[in-house]
Amino acid sequence: MKYLLTSCLLLACLCLTGCGPQSPDALIKEQISIINETADTVEAADSLDDAKASMEKLSKRGEAVTAKLDALNLSDSEKAELMQRHQKDLMSAMMRLQKVMISKTFNEAKSGMDFMKSMPLP
Repeated sequence: MKYLLTSCLLLACLCLTGCGPQSPDALIKEQISIINETADTVEAADSLDDAKASMEKLSKRGEAVTAKLDALNLSDSEKAELMQRHQKDLMSAMMRLQKVMISKTFNEAKSGMDFMKSMPLP
């Protein structure tokens, strides 16, 4: 009986720890994760149109995280310090997403011009 009560209390504590406000660091890490998920989605898709619905869902998740960050009312110096701590990971994720988007756009444009191969040159 004592074991069951202890187990229930432990489970309740574990569940409740997710209910409190998240730390700014955890929220930034979540933003980075969303950026990386977006890059994964674009990479896996056959076209940007195929990835559009998933990208919109990820965008909404990102907006929700941004709203949580804004609700923390961090000072300018706290925001700067937070960005400084996560700058490397954030920039890496953003650069990866940019690279994937450019690559996918270029490949779509390139495949769209295949019809020109059959056209005679003057």
